[in-house]
Amino acid sequence: MPQDKLIALGLVGLSLVGISLSLLDIKQDRVTGKTFSKEQVTLKRILSLSLDGPISESRSRGGGALSLGRSSSQAVQVRDQLLKALKDQSIRGILLRINSPGGTVGITQEIYRAILRLRKKKPVIVSIGDIAA
Repeated sequence: MPQDKLIALGLVGLSLVGISLSLLDIKQDRVTGKTFSKEQVTLKRILSLSLDGPISESRSRGGGALSLGRSSSQAVQVRDQLLKALKDQSIRGILLRINSPGGTVGITQEIYRAILRLRKKKPVIVSIGDIAA
């Protein structure tokens, strides 16, 4: 009987340790095995952006050649997000996924300049898809 009580007490103890560790909200990197608190994990943010299809400054909403209504394109949004990331101290790096046949000179040059400014302060990693012109 004393052995059963000892095993039960051990299991209760292990359960309490597990519960207390989960309340501390500690994360463990599966590759390195290092442990990080919740605050450390949230400080290391990576901004992930995607640029798919032709790069142009704007696109028509209606899809017709005579459409007057225009909305900002994905390329303009990517440029704007890159410039915001330059000022955002919580963003530690940028992952930019490009799958594009190229596009207009103006917005392409603006994205390029935004990347050059950004990479002086933060790492920028570019992943190229099937098409990269």
